Amino acid sequence: MSSGAPPRPAPGPEDAATADPGARPALGAVAPSQRLHVLDVLRGFAILGILFVNVHFYSRPIYAVFRAPDGRAGPLDGLVESLTTFLVAEKFFSILSVLFGLGMAIMYQRATDRGVRFGPLYLRRLAGLFAIGVAHALLLYAGDFIGNYALLGLPLYFFRNVRPRALLAWSAAFLLVPCLIMAQGMLARPAAAPAAVQAGAAAANAAPTPAPTDEARQAQEARRQQRREALQRRIDESVAVYGRGTVAEIFRLRAREVVFQYSSLLFVGWKLFAMFLVGLWCWRSGLVPALERRLPFVRRVMWIALLVGLVGCSLGLYGERAAGGGAALQLGAFVGQEFGAPALALFYMAALVLLYFGGVARPLLDALAPVGRMAMSNYAFQSLVCALLFHSYGLGLFGRTSNLENVLIAVALGVAQVFLSRAWLRRFAFGPLEWLLRRFVYRGRPAG
Repeated sequence: MSSGAPPRPAPGPEDAATADPGARPALGAVAPSQRLHVLDVLRGFAILGILFVNVHFYSRPIYAVFRAPDGRAGPLDGLVESLTTFLVAEKFFSILSVLFGLGMAIMYQRATDRGVRFGPLYLRRLAGLFAIGVAHALLLYAGDFIGNYALLGLPLYFFRNVRPRALLAWSAAFLLVPCLIMAQGMLARPAAAPAAVQAGAAAANAAPTPAPTDEARQAQEARRQQRREALQRRIDESVAVYGRGTVAEIFRLRAREVVFQYSSLLFVGWKLFAMFLVGLWCWRSGLVPALERRLPFVRRVMWIALLVGLVGCSLGLYGERAAGGGAALQLGAFVGQEFGAPALALFYMAALVLLYFGGVARPLLDALAPVGRMAMSNYAFQSLVCALLFHSYGLGLFGRTSNLENVLIAVALGVAQVFLSRAWLRRFAFGPLEWLLRRFVYRGRPAG
């Protein structure tokens, strides 16, 4: 891989301490005064945004996330599902993925400036993240992304010196990998139901196309019926265990789901890693260090990303809803979502940056910064609150709320987190999980 010198940011608060190479202090956690405030705003926006997707995963079986329980589906539930799929699903994880890659680049820059070996420091960070992620997954929410980022962060290390243009080429290539995998599976079999594609059931439907005889059609329908029955058994088990089971039963079921979730990285990890590389590019290209001077470029990116995002996500939503769509339509829908979701995420990021530096919306956006400063703690707090709401050891609402009710829960919890985060940071410099991770990574050294 080609290498290039990382761009130098504008002089910051720590430059005085690093001006004399012979007097470089040990590297510690970034002090709150040295943080890039706009990145905290973006991170806070993303953490609150993913709650509007995760609340459905907290409250429903992962096999039927948007299936409202009988008697609870209201007239707005279909609209809520469509808006969530179009505007929210996969967009906010893409934002967090960009910020993860950007954070790695900043950490590498600081370590290089201080003359500190980056490899051991970065590996400790990944180890700490993985430990927190596994604990969160086993105890609260099997869909945890912290452990995913820790695992995908390992190969990211080897891209730290890749030139900016090559980073974008690698990112596009990684985005294409799931599309090629799906193309191989979809075009080699008959069209599957759109719901099966949405649920990730391509592998289950990958049997060779039988001859169009009555006997073959009956056999194929029997296999589909078996799959439907197996899916329904898993749904019934989830509702029974999470809604009425013991703590031990919940832990055992969640442990099985955690194994499935980590194994799914072999498919979904490509997109996350592609967005890591975009974040790395944002620093190595000099965009973030000179962000205020690059706002015209950010504005161009915003409009291009909006166009690609709207076209891609519209195709994805249409292909998902179209009845009797062939394999070509389903593949087009998948490719549209695969590229449209990251594009729409980049639109959100660019629009927020322009609003932030434009000044008019800055007071409102500043309210998101405390949420972003303690993003990992807020993410775990969302899981804790929702576990108490939906699981049997709390209110036991699992499988009993509509899509609209879930959204209202997300709104209430998100607003509460804005105020709680501000109150916490008035007394402490970091969120509890952020403090724990920094103690482990920097071995107790103070911020600076």
